[in-house]
Amino acid sequence: MTTLPSWTSDPESLNITEEVYDALPDDIRKLIEVIGGNVVLC
Repeated sequence: MTTLPSWTSDPESLNITEEVYDALPDDIRKLIEVIGGNVVLC
């Protein structure tokens, strides 16, 4: 059985503040988009 990502059982884990986003390394920031505080995986 495969382990599911944490966001499948905790949708709040996909919420992010602007401050947290700004603190992420550039290579991680390039992989996600934040719209209305919600993470969208690219």
